Amino acid sequence: MKTTIVGSYGDILQELYQGLRVTRDGNYSAAAAASLIAYDIGYTFFDEVDFIWRGQFSIPKVLYLLSRYYGLLYLITILAVETNTKLKPEFCRNWFYFYALGGNIFFTTIVNMVFIIRIYALYQKSRKILILFISLCSMEFVFEFAASYFSAKHAADSLMVAPLGIPWPGCLSIPLPQTLTLLAWIPALILMLIFFAFTIIKFQGAFRELAMAKSQHQRTFSPMMVVFIRDGSLYFGLIFAILLVNTILVVHGNAGLGLSAVPWQIAVYSLAGSHLILDLWKAGQRGLHENSTQVASDFPGSIFFAQRSGLGQTSTQTNTITS
Repeated sequence: MKTTIVGSYGDILQELYQGLRVTRDGNYSAAAAASLIAYDIGYTFFDEVDFIWRGQFSIPKVLYLLSRYYGLLYLITILAVETNTKLKPEFCRNWFYFYALGGNIFFTTIVNMVFIIRIYALYQKSRKILILFISLCSMEFVFEFAASYFSAKHAADSLMVAPLGIPWPGCLSIPLPQTLTLLAWIPALILMLIFFAFTIIKFQGAFRELAMAKSQHQRTFSPMMVVFIRDGSLYFGLIFAILLVNTILVVHGNAGLGLSAVPWQIAVYSLAGSHLILDLWKAGQRGLHENSTQVASDFPGSIFFAQRSGLGQTSTQTNTITS
């Protein structure tokens, strides 16, 4: 009997230790991700003042500011909650809803809007492309919102009090069912793959044109076109990679690593959403100074994506996206 009791207490203590370690690792991850966002904000702050703050009010400007600063505030809030040992049950129930509905789904919606604007510009204001991606993003939002809401409800309903009177940091609940979590990850993963594929398809055509221009010693692409292709491929790829990692962790049931990966997903979305706008604006200004064939003037506010009627010649046709 004593052996059984000692064994039971040993198992309980082992579970408690594992839970504390998961919470600690998750907090370290959130702190590191927040530090990365803060560093990037500082590194690009003067560009932000020149190209964003002094620009006119527009939807892209709002998307930039949300992408840039909300992620840092969200991660700081997570750290404040997950290191607090005096949280009340009612607060924790509300916290689970904020954590689920104010985090990943908020960022995916913001960044998806930025991606739609870019794809719309990249495909010369194609109405079919616009309708396609609005429809895809809307369906993805429905799946992710449903998964996030039921995840929050599950966590609030299964709220647990810290055992043995231990001053446990953060809020405790029973882990989410795997199926519910995958309902959010898989649609987002598929959508990002489609965004990435459409960018790569455009890149292939642009690369062939670039090779032809070089062979004929003619003018190559403007800074704006380079940034359109480079940033689109880079950030679509990064987001796809972090979503894939999270999906794999869910499938393998590794709750500790899964919790540690969430802050990095927030960081990647924050960096992607802000740089996809800021870098394009900067490239557009360089294009204006270089009298390039493709320029971005007044972004955020408008994206000007000019076409060439022939290699080495400037077309008078300019596609404009006005927010």
